[in-house]
Amino acid sequence: MAITNLLLIFSLLSLHPYHVSTTDIYHNEKEKSVEISLKIFVNDFEKTLKKNCNCVVDITNAKNKKEIEKLITAYVNKQLQINIDGQLKEMRFVGYQHEDENIWSYFEITNVSKISRISITNSILFDFDEDQINMIHVRIAGKDKTEKLAYPKKEYALDF
Repeated sequence: MAITNLLLIFSLLSLHPYHVSTTDIYHNEKEKSVEISLKIFVNDFEKTLKKNCNCVVDITNAKNKKEIEKLITAYVNKQLQINIDGQLKEMRFVGYQHEDENIWSYFEITNVSKISRISITNSILFDFDEDQINMIHVRIAGKDKTEKLAYPKKEYALDF
């Protein structure tokens, strides 16, 4: 009985003991675009979207996928801003997919032929939990940079 209880406690703790998202930003020079991919734990994302819209959110079994896409787009555009060479850029929602315990959301910025400076403000899920960590991976001009943004730090800038 004691071993069964310990296994149950261990499995509950190991389900999701941390809060982290990953944002990949890639400058596709050939297409003159910036491709943005966000990986977020689905349960954290659903809870945050529910809190922000005061509505029912089920991303993995969406009956109305268009409504979920609108919620994702509105939330991400509010919490993730990308400035390129001093100009705030508009991100266009491309789509999302469910993978295991995560949701991948995809965005694109068009008409970007060159980047000298990129400034990123990322407060994804900071309104969900104060132990949230947002990892940012940037690939521009063949150079890879990674930064960890832990609440309340939400800004990261790079010069190329």
